[in-house]
Amino acid sequence: MRDATSQGYRLLDAVKGVQLSQRRNIIQFATAGTVLLCILILSFFFLYDDSSSPTAWSLPASLNAADVGPRTKISLCDGFDQKAVPSLLQAEAKYEQLLDNKFTIVIQTYKRPAVLNETLHRIIEGESKMLDQIIIAWNDLETPVPKDWNSPGGIPIHYQQSDKNSLNQKLKPNPRIKTKGVLLGDDDTFYTTPDMEFAFKTWRETGQSRLVGAWPRLGKPNKEGQWHYIIPGKESEYNMILTGLTFVHIAFLDYYSSSDVLMTQIRDYVDEHFNCEDIAMNYMTQYITGCPTIYAKGKGGARLTPKPKGMPRIGNNKGHLARRTACLNDFNKMFGRNPLKNQAGFLISAELHVS
Repeated sequence: MRDATSQGYRLLDAVKGVQLSQRRNIIQFATAGTVLLCILILSFFFLYDDSSSPTAWSLPASLNAADVGPRTKISLCDGFDQKAVPSLLQAEAKYEQLLDNKFTIVIQTYKRPAVLNETLHRIIEGESKMLDQIIIAWNDLETPVPKDWNSPGGIPIHYQQSDKNSLNQKLKPNPRIKTKGVLLGDDDTFYTTPDMEFAFKTWRETGQSRLVGAWPRLGKPNKEGQWHYIIPGKESEYNMILTGLTFVHIAFLDYYSSSDVLMTQIRDYVDEHFNCEDIAMNYMTQYITGCPTIYAKGKGGARLTPKPKGMPRIGNNKGHLARRTACLNDFNKMFGRNPLKNQAGFLISAELHVS
């Protein structure tokens, strides 16, 4: 991963094979030779807004490199938290030997076996060679856990009995995970195989410090300073990616599930309100690294599994947006600030669109 210099063009995080499609002229070049050179460079870079300019890879003077493990792939952007960074990098070093060319899917489910099974078959029908295994966080404490099985192509599906019905379950660093990359999912959402692999490649090359996924959301303050939870339009800005379908480095799951005082308070809050674990993950990742999220839509975007007639979707529940809005304002107080960074770019297949 390259770092932008002070003479650079605000080009961040190398992306191999990604071509940029821009709606406004950003860079003017002086000579024909420079144009050709920069076209080659642009094909390997991802463009972000100025708010997310990355620092060169070096730890702040106040941090001792000997305490945070070896130089790793989780990088830092402007606004990172110096106190939290060492613990995160120690967690990353702990998982350094895990696979980085494959990923694990972790799905949380509760008493919806028909929907879950349909989602699983939609996922495995493409038999992705990048998918190592699927782990199901089984939150139903009354129904026996199904037996593990393998897809026709040999992808293992493992059911993990949860110790309680908590939204925090899928955010645990399950010891069965053998990959650095984890695709967090709900039991009624999925990517097509090409889009899933595209999102994984995006995360692997550019997003290991970030959440990279398919469901963008926006937290926005009003004139009085109160934040509101908004579902953005097709081409509007966003600053969160829901964990219903998002890639994350296992080190972030380790940190979220740690004994850190703030993280313990956050998990307790999620259990008390039975909501907002995904908002909490967005706050945590951006609070620590200072890096914004990436909306990797692919070609088709997130898919919803068909549900039995009469079964509502969680996001359609009355009062859902109001409860999410309350979480934003509560988290602002708990974290001491709002770390969310707005983004306008999103990836569709091999193109970057900037609205």
